[in-house]
Amino acid sequence: MHPPHPVWDEQALRMLARIEQAIVRPQLDNQGQFIAITNAIEVQIESGDPVFPTVALLGDALLTLADARGIDLKKLRLPQQLHALIDRLLASAGLWIPSPSHE
Repeated sequence: MHPPHPVWDEQALRMLARIEQAIVRPQLDNQGQFIAITNAIEVQIESGDPVFPTVALLGDALLTLADARGIDLKKLRLPQQLHALIDRLLASAGLWIPSPSHE
């Protein structure tokens, strides 16, 4: 008997797809580095039981790489998009606690 198929958050996957599209749109020579990180985030989401500190660290790695490669983080709104994704994952797991900036 096979274990049940994990249930993942389709909205979180769509959010991640938008983040990836924003990064790869400029057709950077090193876009494979970014896709490797977004793929790791996707695997976490598709597991149905993402490890939130891991997703947060991968998000930080994505932002650090984007900054190092000269991508305008503010223009692409990457920090906001990644924070929204993590908030979404936490909320869907019942772990999200609103901060004063979310009220």
